[in-house]
Amino acid sequence: MRRLLLSASFLALSVAAHAGMPPIPPPVVHKNHIVTFSASGTYTPSSGMVYADVYEVGGGGGGGALTASGTAASGGAGGGGAGVAFGEFPASVIGSSQTVTIGAGGTAGAASTTSSTAVGTGGQGGATSFGSLLSAYGGGGGAGGQVNANSGGGAGGANVSSGASGSGSTGGLGNGEAGSAGAAGPNAYSPYIGSGGAGGAAAGTAYAGGNAWYAPGGGAAGGGITSAGASVNGGNGGKGAGQTNAIGGAGAGATGPSSTGSINGLFGGGGAGGGAGFAGGNGGNNGGGAGGGGSALNGNSAGAGGVGGGGYVEVVEHF
Repeated sequence: MRRLLLSASFLALSVAAHAGMPPIPPPVVHKNHIVTFSASGTYTPSSGMVYADVYEVGGGGGGGALTASGTAASGGAGGGGAGVAFGEFPASVIGSSQTVTIGAGGTAGAASTTSSTAVGTGGQGGATSFGSLLSAYGGGGGAGGQVNANSGGGAGGANVSSGASGSGSTGGLGNGEAGSAGAAGPNAYSPYIGSGGAGGAAAGTAYAGGNAWYAPGGGAAGGGITSAGASVNGGNGGKGAGQTNAIGGAGAGATGPSSTGSINGLFGGGGAGGGAGFAGGNGGNNGGGAGGGGSALNGNSAGAGGVGGGGYVEVVEHF
């Protein structure tokens, strides 16, 4: 292929010369090199780097656990998708090196072990940073399932602040999409902000996490228990940009799709909610919110929430 391209360039020069025209210069080839981080470390620029594009994803929020209940109960709420940041920096600004810190995914909400008691809010996802030049913040954790009440999902993260975790029947707020209470997680259509985690409904219905067009997806709510004692399936995880949904069901929640690690596929999907009595799915790397755990009747085991997807940094060096 290289020989064919060179031959074509020489042919163009020859034709131009014979036609009395100025020679056509050969095409300019711009090189780049991609450096990725899924764990904290140090970025050292390659020799000759002129400028670099830096893409960051924060950690996704953890899913809430479920309460054991003898009456209707909502499932644990999903965590919010992480925020995203982008910056372009010349070599003179980056300097000899930059410290890269990768935000951890939010911790899983613990399953309730006490009858008719709500516990287990998931943890907030950590912030990812490229020195002091750029930061992307994590999504909020989902609240644990509630007895005869909705559960509140975690808010999506953003490039300026973390999403707040849900609390009881109230969804988290922030600069990303808000977490829902007893409803599907809000979709995120704008760059840099994660979608919201879904909240479980007081009647037991589990909802899907929010989808995101330019960021990670939110986690789904876990399955609840109806007033008649019937078990409810977990909801579907929200799509991260370029991803598919993790499908909820009667068993353990599916893990959200993970990123391909390329510029156009940096973002993880939200985890699916666990069916009644089962654990929620983990958020996909990078930055997906986790699914909530499934509720259970008193005397049975409730499911814990999932763990949020970890952060990520991608540096595209230009020469």
